[in-house]
Amino acid sequence: MTVSFREINKNTLVPFLYLEFGKLSEATSLPTDKRVLLIGNALKNTGKLVEVFSEKQSKDTFGKGSILHRMAKRFFENNVTQSVRCYGVADPTGAAAAAAVGKINLSGRASNNGEIKLTIGNDEVRVPVANGAVAKAEEDEASVSNDFIDAVNDLDLAVTASLDEENSTATAGVISLTAKNKGKAGKVKLAYDGRQKGVEGIAVSVRQMTGGTGNYDIAPALAAIGAGHYHLIAMPYDDEDNLNKLDVFLADKFSAENLKEGIGFVGIEGNHSELITTASKFNSKFLCLIDSNRPGPAYELVSALVAKVAKSVSDDPALHYHALHLKGIKEKKLEETFNHLENDALLANGVSILDDDHGVRIKSLVTTYQRDEEGNQDDRFKEVVSVFLAGYLRADFAHYLRQKYLRAKLGEDGVNYDPKQLVVTPVLIKGEWLAKYREWLFKGYVQGYDEIKKNISITKDGDRLVFSADLKMINQLRIFLGKINV
Repeated sequence: MTVSFREINKNTLVPFLYLEFGKLSEATSLPTDKRVLLIGNALKNTGKLVEVFSEKQSKDTFGKGSILHRMAKRFFENNVTQSVRCYGVADPTGAAAAAAVGKINLSGRASNNGEIKLTIGNDEVRVPVANGAVAKAEEDEASVSNDFIDAVNDLDLAVTASLDEENSTATAGVISLTAKNKGKAGKVKLAYDGRQKGVEGIAVSVRQMTGGTGNYDIAPALAAIGAGHYHLIAMPYDDEDNLNKLDVFLADKFSAENLKEGIGFVGIEGNHSELITTASKFNSKFLCLIDSNRPGPAYELVSALVAKVAKSVSDDPALHYHALHLKGIKEKKLEETFNHLENDALLANGVSILDDDHGVRIKSLVTTYQRDEEGNQDDRFKEVVSVFLAGYLRADFAHYLRQKYLRAKLGEDGVNYDPKQLVVTPVLIKGEWLAKYREWLFKGYVQGYDEIKKNISITKDGDRLVFSADLKMINQLRIFLGKINV
């Protein structure tokens, strides 16, 4: 066996014991761990990337109830095995920037002990009410309004509660719920079920949050990433400008020069035709737009989703995400769900869908990619799992070759080279590709080995090795078609 040294002169005459560290000759596979980035509004520490390891750290770092804190909260509820990077976006400023505001109207006097329950996004606020308490107290009387305000502000919600003195009266309290972050993304849905058996004598009504103005720009967040690699990026901004910026950024990362696959996940809302219209604006392998018409904010749903997907892709990049449960996310009402044909149309037009039976679960995740550069129908990267798997396999093969042949010569086939010389030939690289393919086959990443080994082209062109081979990724069990004859 011939041993080569990097540091030691093997011809030295000086007596001594010389030992250097070397590297195992066997090349290893690329790790499958996936990095996640959450981009969202923060109340402090904006404009920089921060690695976050817990929900508490996100609250302390970005501000209690901020959008970014709420995103991290849902992430860690659904994934306790990975840290996440966060980029805090500053709220919009100027005269046009405003926070959304909603109202809760309380009136009357309680005639029994009970509880009022209000839903704010994905969270429930429960307010105990004593017999005789009035909606808005005078002097020493128990005040339902004050108790309600305290209950809201004690929680880590995305809103702040305060008494609207101008519109309140001696017997009726009007509570303002103001988004902690300005702009459209700060809005949260409010819900009160009037059928609930709560407190007799106290009337409750809700006015949904309105307003919320001001523009966001993710360009600084993308610039902060630099040469870094994030496989999953979640953000609350569904406007066309920011989605296009994210698409262009991820397309560059996916290029042959960078070999860094990544997908941006964003929730979109609206009726059936509006969802399709939004998705139809894009033709991207790198954008996953999710139907987020649910009680909670879209950014919380998306953060829970990327937490589950990141764990799944890290465990097995070739496995789809069907039936993964999103903890902490409230489901749609039955009457608001889309039927089979409507869901089929959403998927066909690039809108990802979820299931709301016994909690919110992933149904099918697709990109908005429909056609290739020539305008032809192209399903290669329709599925999110296809983008992650193809990107991983490409990067894994490149990683393997770099480990073994970073400093090598390129020779011709058919020559008996000195084994001491690191010489690469076309037939050698063909063997490496087939060996790697067999490894992927064993792991359940690919299929069709006998077919692909017939379609490999590797030629030497001066200092260049020109390589072309087929890649047939494994299929997913998505649909079972059967007939039972009786």
